Amino acid sequence: MKRIILISFLLGLATTAEAAFPEGQWAVDTYKDSTGTLYSTVGICIKAGGTWYLTTPVESTGSGHWYIKGNDVHLHGNLHANAELNESIELTKVNSKLLTGFWQEWLDDGSFNLYNTTKWIFTSATCLPPA
Repeated sequence: MKRIILISFLLGLATTAEAAFPEGQWAVDTYKDSTGTLYSTVGICIKAGGTWYLTTPVESTGSGHWYIKGNDVHLHGNLHANAELNESIELTKVNSKLLTGFWQEWLDDGSFNLYNTTKWIFTSATCLPPA
């Protein structure tokens, strides 16, 4: 009986955690970690089931997956430009409409590495179409 209660409790936590990352459209600013200067401003759509995609065309399209661990949101994926640019993002929830954290981009061959800080602002429950 105790195991059933514990499993039910843990399943309830997973559902609550997913709800902590509002699905919808986010406005995202990234800043070079070394200088603090603005690097990019993009739109990102967060979808149910742990997926995301770019809604603002930069030099490519992009998509990936997300999950929540504690108070942090982790996103991984790729930008599809001339080469596959890997993305890894770790965000901490400030409140339901603001997330801050770090964003790393790199190429598999080691020829490019970029570290950014990032600020995410929730703008709408409805997403724009993919870039």
